[in-house]
Amino acid sequence: MAGQLMSTIGHAIELHERLLSMTSWTSNPSSAFSRLANQLGDAPVELERSLGAAAVIARTSLEMIGKALGEHGTYAVSLAILGRAALIPSGRIIYALGPHNEADQLENCRRVLIQEGMSYIRALDGGAAYQELVRLRPMEGLVDEARTQLSQVSRGNQPMGEQRMLQRMADVVGDLLVSQQPEGAARVGYREHVNAIFHFYSGFAHGYGWPTLRPQAELVADLGIVGSTGLLALDLLHRRVGS
Repeated sequence: MAGQLMSTIGHAIELHERLLSMTSWTSNPSSAFSRLANQLGDAPVELERSLGAAAVIARTSLEMIGKALGEHGTYAVSLAILGRAALIPSGRIIYALGPHNEADQLENCRRVLIQEGMSYIRALDGGAAYQELVRLRPMEGLVDEARTQLSQVSRGNQPMGEQRMLQRMADVVGDLLVSQQPEGAARVGYREHVNAIFHFYSGFAHGYGWPTLRPQAELVADLGIVGSTGLLALDLLHRRVGS
């Protein structure tokens, strides 16, 4: 299991390096990614920056998991926190780009940008009140501009929380699995595993004690799901940018 996970992580890193070698993900106007970005228009955080950051965080977290697995004395909680850090951005990429038809991709990308735009505006609002860290105050007009862009990209849609987004991501992955295993067991099992990982690993990240009540033997299986999800996310991104 550990050897397979290391191979998965290595493949994910390789795909991300290919993405990094590209000057711009929208340089090919006929690619699926360019078409999505053009249809979305201006947003507080544009699609390439948003999913580019998600890819970096997913890849870096997976890389750190790989290094930690090779070290003696690594704490399980460290792997759990890294697993959550890899799973959530991977989920955002898969949710945005995973659907089979472009109309669903566009709608999901819109929701991802709404979620990030609202987070960005909350940070700007907090910074506007800074009295000592004046260099971190947003420039005049920046908050209003971000709000206008958010209104334009949202078109009345509501933001989606992390847990709901991961559930939708699990459905997207499940659709791919069902095409290979029509009985649907794979989809149900994947969705339940992702849900369990989110809750337990979020508990670790918040410093709660209850996740320690779970058998640590499950950690290897969890990381296998996290690694496979990260690889799928980077593969999807690479294909949408290059297609």
